[in-house]
Amino acid sequence: MAFCIDYRRLNEMTIEDRYPIPNVDELINELAGSSATLELHVEHLRTILSVLRKHSLFAKRSKCSFAQQRVEYLGHTITENEVSMDQSKIERIMNWPTPKTIKELRGFLGLTGYYRRFIRYYGVICRPLIDLLRKDNFVWKQRHSKHLIH
Repeated sequence: MAFCIDYRRLNEMTIEDRYPIPNVDELINELAGSSATLELHVEHLRTILSVLRKHSLFAKRSKCSFAQQRVEYLGHTITENEVSMDQSKIERIMNWPTPKTIKELRGFLGLTGYYRRFIRYYGVICRPLIDLLRKDNFVWKQRHSKHLIH
């Protein structure tokens, strides 16, 4: 027997977030080319700082940088014209040693999966590696090495 609750009345009374927490892709896309002019940049900053202050949140000045042409953020390099992978992450992927355990393979797939939007046919390339994660299925063979995205 399954327990079932109808939350529709509760949902009707719930106040929607004015500023919902965005996901990583939304944040990064928002940062790319975020302000066309310095004046607009300052206006955006005032709005953001005002919202933070209103909710008793504060930005630590030493951790802030303003009017930047290039920003490193959450493993991405963001410029006015593009969002790309952080070069150090590309090097880390390219130099990843051959996994000897499921844990090591999960680490590799976790890192590469985070950047799947930059890797064409990621799902097709990694399918044989993902198949190794099945229970009692981890037997690394030479054919798996070609799927390590090197």
